[in-house]
Amino acid sequence: MRTLIIAALACSVIAGCNRKDERILFDGQAFRAKATHVEKSDRRDFVASVSPVSASLEGAREAGRYEGTKYCINEYGTSQITWTASPDAEPQAWTLDRDTVTFAGRCEP
Repeated sequence: MRTLIIAALACSVIAGCNRKDERILFDGQAFRAKATHVEKSDRRDFVASVSPVSASLEGAREAGRYEGTKYCINEYGTSQITWTASPDAEPQAWTLDRDTVTFAGRCEP
């Protein structure tokens, strides 16, 4: 039993290390990014939040675009997005809260 517990613990430690190695870097930086739907009734509209913006403006831009694209592909099987708060906009036009930028878009068929 003790051997089984040690083996399970070792596997979980190794699995945790692999996740860090599999992170996608943008402009050489790792970002915390997440895209979620705005309303449950229409999941096509989403917001993507990315932080820390201070690590790299270009990296934050690409991380937001990636999260939006990933969201639309997972939800609708398409990468077509109509951005309402675009990662292509100048950083001065971005919606920032502390060190987090929020982009918004709509998945298109």
